[in-house]
Amino acid sequence: MLWWSAAATAAWETGAGAAAREFAALAADGGSACRRAGARAEALVARARHTPDEGAVRLLTAAVEASAVAGLAVLECRARLDLAQRLLAVGRLEDAAAEAGRAKEWAERTNARWLRAAAVNIQRRIGACRPRRTAEPQRPGAAAEETLSVREEQILGMVCQGMSNGEVAGALFVSVKTVEAHLTRIFRKTGARSRASLVAAFATARPVARA
Repeated sequence: MLWWSAAATAAWETGAGAAAREFAALAADGGSACRRAGARAEALVARARHTPDEGAVRLLTAAVEASAVAGLAVLECRARLDLAQRLLAVGRLEDAAAEAGRAKEWAERTNARWLRAAAVNIQRRIGACRPRRTAEPQRPGAAAEETLSVREEQILGMVCQGMSNGEVAGALFVSVKTVEAHLTRIFRKTGARSRASLVAAFATARPVARA
């Protein structure tokens, strides 16, 4: 649509009136097609809100495609976030992570902070739903009871997703000192000597969603 508009302008400026009118008509047709695709995407998103999860996944997938065709990036991002939540609800964690990751990447690229925050929130929920892995004691002579608690597993998962102590504290509604105390116990139980070695040892069991 933008190309035809530019062509029409150039034609007018060079005195090619007939060509300019033809290019303008093509631009109008393209604009109508985009508007139709955008309206369809909006309607699909609205219908998905009142549709059970599996049906909503199909509707939102179609909404993502329609908004992409129309070039409506914000609507596409919103539809991907809704789709990620429905995929999470039906247990399709990897697909949900992929959609949330794409939405987050677009939000970061355009500095859309509220959409990025929504994407990060969904990624955290996905991480919390992943199967928990009990860390095996790595220190010589460590006892069998040196396994991580549920809270320690939760914090380890967040750290492996790249969250800072402050972000973990905010997500769990605890103080930063509480998070630090948990991390101290995690280091002791796993034998990790640094945050980097901890992430290197456990991140593969808790992959970060990427686009």
